[in-house]
Formats: sequence, C-alpha cells, structure tokens
Amino acid sequence: MRNSALAAMSLIVVATAAAAQQPAPAKPASIDSMALARKWTKWFYDGSVDSLIAAHPAAARTPELKASLDRNYLQLTSVGGTEVNVIEEKFIRRNGNTQYWRTANFSEFKAEPLMIRWAVNKNWEIIGVGLNPASQAPPIDKP
Repeated sequence: MRNSALAAMSLIVVATAAAAQQPAPAKPASIDSMALARKWTKWFYDGSVDSLIAAHPAAARTPELKASLDRNYLQLTSVGGTEVNVIEEKFIRRNGNTQYWRTANFSEFKAEPLMIRWAVNKNWEIIGVGLNPASQAPPIDKP
C-alpha cells in the first residue's frame, strides 16, 4: 500500500512565487553548495519546515508554502519512512535552474529509491522542491 501510494503521487513539486527569478549559475557558487543542500535535506527529514521556509526568497514565504512543505514531509515519513542510505547526490540543470538531486533508499518504500530535489535561484535560495520515485525523475536540460 505504501509503495503504491508514493508511486501514484508520481511527483510532488512545490513551486514558489520566486520561480520566475533569474536562473542559478550552472556551477555551484563560492558557498559550499553540497553542504547547503545536505542541510536543507536534513531539515526536511527532521520536519524543520520553518528553517526551510527561511531558505526561500522572502516573497515565497507564505502560509501555502508551509502547508505544502508540511504535506510533503508527512507523505515522505508515512510512505517512505526514513533514509537508509544515499545512492547518489548531484547537481543538474533543469528549466534553466540549478537543482540538487539526492537519490536514496528508504526504510518503508522498498519498490525503488526515492529522489529529493531542491531547485535554487542565483542567490542560492530554494525556489522549488520535488519528491518522487527515482524512476520518475523529470528530464534535465540538454547540454
């Protein structure tokens, strides 16, 4: 039941009002972008939604964003369980923006690995988050 529930969801995307901002640079900025993306993921896994909201541009910090992040957190924990091990972490370009993709196995979702995606703007603020089975990864920008 849990496997089919997450598979049926296919893709959860939280689009923010900031999505129209300029694209992020193709390569991570001088900040430690991998450490930052890992911190966001830990906050998500811990249910620290307020911290994630603060990582979004000011214009995106709405009650709707909080409700959406809360829903995504509850869905991940109830259907996926907890992260067991990381398979892959990488930065890609999608829709002109930089995204961090983390693919991992989870304790309750045995069908396949799950993917958490953080889309960022040029200021390294979150402009979107995605959660999906790894087989349903969206297309990336062509080089």
